[in-house]
Formats: sequence, structure tokens, C-alpha cells
Amino acid sequence: MPSDRSPRPVVARRTVVAGAFAGFGLAASPVRLWADEGGEAGEGAAIAELPEAVGFLTTLGLFEAQHRIVAALYAQGAVAVAQEHLAGSHHAFYDDLEAGIAATAAPGFEDETLAFATAVNAGADVGAVEAAAAQVLAACAAVRKTTHDKDQMKAAEALLRVAASDLEAGMEGGQVSLAQEYRDAWGFATVAQLWLEDLAGDADATVAAAATSALRGKAEVEAQFAGVNATTAPGDAGALLAEAARVELAAFRLK
Repeated sequence: MPSDRSPRPVVARRTVVAGAFAGFGLAASPVRLWADEGGEAGEGAAIAELPEAVGFLTTLGLFEAQHRIVAALYAQGAVAVAQEHLAGSHHAFYDDLEAGIAATAAPGFEDETLAFATAVNAGADVGAVEAAAAQVLAACAAVRKTTHDKDQMKAAEALLRVAASDLEAGMEGGQVSLAQEYRDAWGFATVAQLWLEDLAGDADATVAAAATSALRGKAEVEAQFAGVNATTAPGDAGALLAEAARVELAAFRLK
């Protein structure tokens, strides 16, 4: 079934979608055909089935990933690709997070989200975009660190499973056939690994050991990608699913 959520650009709120990109000559056009695409709808359904805390963290991870993807593209000089990815994203609306953020002790960051989108689509200099991205990513980390370690690990598992699905959809015979799907997979897998690395440094030895165990397949996951903006890559989704299974098992150690 197609999603009832129309393709949308990355802005802080849905209410500003209509005019947000017009001034930059960009359209919020779909990069992928929603009518033919089960992935996004499937992601939403899968997240809805997760425990509330894990579902929120997974949504946060999807959001963080989009900002990492766009920032990485921009840093490489692929400004038009970064803008296109931003406009085609379905995972970077601040109001998807707002209620969950309000339930934590962390401050909101709507203004930072909008500032990043504005800088990217204005074609700002790389330093300005990098600084705006750093603000958003720091805010995401502040929210995540208010949550339970086990929930973070379960969300990392979910992110790896979504990444595997997108990688499979975006690759064909070693060629990137759907660039947005491939880039999403890169971003989701990257965020999952970064979260696990952070947990591996936790002061709680049990948490650190569990996360370290979960990271045993890190190199194999990374080997499936050839950077954020590749045209060819190994693209074995099975490596990501194997890592997700390790994370799932490791999370059982935590209360």
C-alpha cells in the first residue's frame, strides 16, 4: 500500500513545506515512486510495532542519519545532490520527534533543524553548513543520552534492519540503482554504529561489554558501502542483518 504521506523536503515543520524551497528554485519532488515503493510504508509500520521508547529512538536515528547524509554530501562538494537528498527525505521533520523530545529532559532543537535546511538550500559555504549540522547532531545526542541504554541498543538494531532493507532496494548487481535508498542505508548504518560505539565507552561495564560485542561485525558492515555518494558498492544487505542479529543478542544482556 502506498503511504499517505506525500514526499516532502526537509524543513522543521510540515506547515512551512509549501514555500520553504520555492525561494531556492527547488521542488519537493519524489526521488522514489511511492506508489511502487513498499520500503517507507514498511518502515513506518515496523517502527509502530516497536516499544514506544525504542520507536522514538529509531525515529531519532532516522532523523540524525538524514542530517549526516546531507552534511557528508555537502562536505564533498556535491551540493546539488545534498539539496536533492534533503528535498526527497521522509525522515527529517522535526515534528516527528517533538512529542518524544518533550518527554525527555533534553531541550528542543527546532530552530537548529530549520537553520541547517536553510543553509543547505541557500548554498551556504561549507563551514556554515558544517557548523549548522554540528548543532543538530549535538542536539540529537543530547536527547539520546537521556534514554535507557537497552532502548538505544534496540533502536540501533532497528536502524540496521532498515538499512539492510534500503540497501537491498537500492542495489542491483553491484550498481547503485536507487541513489536515495543507498544513501539512506549508508546513513542508517552509520548512525547505528556510532551509537553502539558510544555505548561501548559507557562507564557501566555491562553496557560497554554488550555494545562491544555488538560491534564485532562493524568492519563487514562498513565494507558494504563505498562512501555516501557511490555508484557501485558491494552492497550485501546480509552483512547488515548479521550485525543486527548480534546487536539483538547483545541487548539481552541489559536490563
